[in-house]
Amino acid sequence: MPGVLLEVSGVVKRFGGFTALDGVDFAVRPGERVGLIGPNGSGKSTLVNCIVERCGTTKAASASRDATSAPIPRTGASASASRAASRYPSPSRA
Repeated sequence: MPGVLLEVSGVVKRFGGFTALDGVDFAVRPGERVGLIGPNGSGKSTLVNCIVERCGTTKAASASRDATSAPIPRTGASASASRAASRYPSPSRA
């Protein structure tokens, strides 16, 4: 597919006898915003984990560009939360 930033095809994930993902397919093109929604236990995190494991944990790349190089825009609530969180030091872990 030309102009595809991320293409996922036929993803299957099983945990023992339980099939969490069964043939998931989708593509993300430049300019699209994609949401992954569903009830608890529907496999959202499992799908993201499968994509990260396939792409590698340090770089998520496509044939056209490195997806990790693009800045994440902060607007609305996420920008406010980010600013509020930066006012407080991170808790130390003992």
